[in-house]
Amino acid sequence: MVDFDYLARVISSISALIEENSWHFGSFSRLETLATLEELYPVEIIDHALQSYGYSLGPANPHSDIWQLDEEKVCKFFAEMLLRPTTKFNLEEFLTAWKDSVPEGMMTQLTQLRGIAFLESETQPAVIRYFPVQNLSEDIKVRFEELFEAKDRWSLEEITPYIEPLTVGKLTVSVLVMKHARSFSSSGVKYFTRKYMKQ
Repeated sequence: MVDFDYLARVISSISALIEENSWHFGSFSRLETLATLEELYPVEIIDHALQSYGYSLGPANPHSDIWQLDEEKVCKFFAEMLLRPTTKFNLEEFLTAWKDSVPEGMMTQLTQLRGIAFLESETQPAVIRYFPVQNLSEDIKVRFEELFEAKDRWSLEEITPYIEPLTVGKLTVSVLVMKHARSFSSSGVKYFTRKYMKQ
């Protein structure tokens, strides 16, 4: 497992190299990238970053030299880079910083933050809060406690990426939410909150 901050430097270097050479993130030379950056990082780490956040454009030939960065994964990674050092970030400032940080041509979207952050739109100004799913308990009851500790109410769309990893067979997100939370509607939107009030 590569340290996040170290991986962030590698991916930032790959992104900078693509921009410096006026390449496109959707079509660049893997071998040239490895050769250029091997003075800064071990080749295995650069290759790991490329395979984790990109893919070969030659499906018939997995060893094809022409590669593409995965826009969804890269945008999500850069969002996490910005959010990790802080728990909350002014939404407008975050969106500007995020858009400026990703490789040219990539489009950032709030849906890319699924499972790493959630929006607190009730506050003024609105903020984005870093809340990665991998930091939550694997125990379903504890996970719901953690979710409602972080935020009083969740829409199904908001809570889904945090419950999805624990679904098995017939235990879908909807079933788990109905079992461990209570629902109510507000302005035509269904929300979920603690099943029982905190003592």
